[in-house]
Amino acid sequence: MTDRLLIAILLLGAFTVVCGLLRWMASRRVQSTMQRVRLQPDPNTRARIVVFSGPGCSACHTQRRIVYELVRGWPQPVTVETIDAVSDPELAGHLGILVVPTTIVAVPDGRIIGFNGGLVETDHLTRQLRSAA
Repeated sequence: MTDRLLIAILLLGAFTVVCGLLRWMASRRVQSTMQRVRLQPDPNTRARIVVFSGPGCSACHTQRRIVYELVRGWPQPVTVETIDAVSDPELAGHLGILVVPTTIVAVPDGRIIGFNGGLVETDHLTRQLRSAA
């Protein structure tokens, strides 16, 4: 009985380590993408949000709604772009887009300050937009 418990604990520990390693590798990839990739500068805006979506993606529709509602009430001008990742695979690949929706927040000089894979809540985008100020 104790042998099975020990094996279960070891397997759980190994699983936890592997999950942590995978999360660390994913965060390093995102940081690397944010450091080496810039969007075209846009001096006419305080920040820019680019939403990568795909056809038939219900989460993408929800993400666009969240972004537009946030921007509508934002005190400074924010540009929003929606790009179909399927129609522009070269750009999506260049930016490291692996999942839709992906939301990118950039400052006027084109530097990426937020790279969000999957559906992102308003609070998270609000924090990223505030850091663009």
